[in-house]
Amino acid sequence: MIVRVDIENLVIVEHAEFVPGAGLTAITGETGAGKTLLATAIALLFGGDADAGQVGPASEQAWIEGEFEVDDAFWLHPDVATLAELRPEDDTPLVLARRVERSGRSRAMAWGRTVAKTDLAAAGRLLVATAGQHVQVRLRSPEHQRMTLDGAGGIAQSLLVTEMHAAWAALTAARVEHARVDQLVAVSALHAGRLREDLARIEPVQPSAADAGELRGARDRARHHATLVESLAGAASTLEGRDGASAVDLVGRAYASLQHGAELDPGLHDLAGQLLALQEQLADAASDIGSRLSELEGGPASLDDIEERLSAYAELERHFGGTVESVLAAWADLRVQVASIDDAGGALGETQARVAVAETAARGVAQRLTDARCLLADQLSADVRDSLAELGMGGSVFRVDVGEHELGLHGGDRIAFLLAPSEGIEPRRVAQVASGGELSRIALALLVATST
Repeated sequence: MIVRVDIENLVIVEHAEFVPGAGLTAITGETGAGKTLLATAIALLFGGDADAGQVGPASEQAWIEGEFEVDDAFWLHPDVATLAELRPEDDTPLVLARRVERSGRSRAMAWGRTVAKTDLAAAGRLLVATAGQHVQVRLRSPEHQRMTLDGAGGIAQSLLVTEMHAAWAALTAARVEHARVDQLVAVSALHAGRLREDLARIEPVQPSAADAGELRGARDRARHHATLVESLAGAASTLEGRDGASAVDLVGRAYASLQHGAELDPGLHDLAGQLLALQEQLADAASDIGSRLSELEGGPASLDDIEERLSAYAELERHFGGTVESVLAAWADLRVQVASIDDAGGALGETQARVAVAETAARGVAQRLTDARCLLADQLSADVRDSLAELGMGGSVFRVDVGEHELGLHGGDRIAFLLAPSEGIEPRRVAQVASGGELSRIALALLVATST
C-alpha cells in the first residue's frame, strides 16, 4: 500500500505530500484542483514517461518520492530482483523516487540509488492498478477477463501461465516440423516412382567400368576365335618344338655352351645368366600360351550372351549420360535419393511421435492451469460479490465461468465474467447485460479483489 508520496515542483504543484489513510481513500476536487497531477506523480514513480513540461517554475527539476509497504511475496517476484538486491534491510519499506530535469532527462532511484526506469515499472505492475473509463471497454474483452483471473493467482499462477506458453511453443514447433517433413515426403513421393524405375533399370545390370571393358574384350575374342586359336597354336608349336627342338631347349643348349666357356673366360658368366633368364621367360610364356589355348579349345564364348550384356550397357548409357562413368554416377545418386525418401518416411514417424509427446505435455499443463483457474474463479467470484454489495449492487450475482476451449497458447479454457441482477436469473456475459455504471463497479470490485 502507499505510505506517502512527496511531490515538489511538478507543473503547478510547488510542494505536496500525499499520505492516504487505511482502507479506501477517495481523492476529490473540482476541475483543475490537481487530481491528475497526483496520478501523474504516481505514474512517474512507476516508470512513466518524463518530459520537460512536467518541471514547474520553482526550480530546475521536479522531484517525486514515494514510500510503499509491500509484503514478502513482492520481493520474491523475479521482475523486481534488482530492487530486492538493493534493499538495505529485510524490514525496510520500498522507497522509490524520480527526478525530472528541465532538459527533459530523468533519473530513477530506489533508496537514493540509481536504478533503471524499467525497475520502477516492474514494481508498479505489482503494486498499482489504474482504472478509468477505458476499463469498461477492456472489461468486455474475454482476453482481459482471462488475464484478470490469472492475475488474481499471483506468482504461482504467473509461473503456471508461463509454463503453458512454453508447452504451447514446444507443441507448435513440433507441429511445424512435422508439417515440413510431411510436405517433403509428399513432394518426394511424386518423384519416387520415377527414381525407383530408373534404379530398377540399372541394378539388374550391376554395371562397372571393369566389366564393360572385359565384355568388349570377350566380344572381340568370340568374333575372332579361330584366328586366335591358330595364332596361339603356332606360337606353342614353335616354343615347344613340335617340329624339332623347342625354343626352350635351344636356349638351354646355348646356356650350357656358355657355361663351359665361362670356365676359361669368367666374363661369359653374365651372358650365360641372360640366357638362363631368357629360358625361364620362354618357359613361362609357353605355359601361359598353353593355358590360353586350353581356354579356347572349348569353343568360343556365347557371342549372343555377350552382345546382350553390351546392349544393356548401351541402353543405360543412352539413358544416363552416354558413358559408363555417367551411368555409375547416376546409379550412386539414385541410391542416395531413394534412401533419402525412405529415411524421410521414418523421419515423418519420428516427428509425429514428437508432436504426440509435446501435445500430451501441453494438455497436462493445460489441465493443471484449468484446475488452478477453477479454484481462483470460485474465490474471485465470492470476493467480487462481497465488494459489489458495498457498491450498491447487493443481491446481484457475479460469477467467473471457466469453460472448455480449444487448446492454445493460453491453455484450454474459455473465461467469461457473468452477471445477473438477482438470484434465480441465469447470469449472462457482462458485455451483454452490464450497464456502464455496473461495469465501473465491477471493475472497481475486481481491483479490490485482485489486490487483496
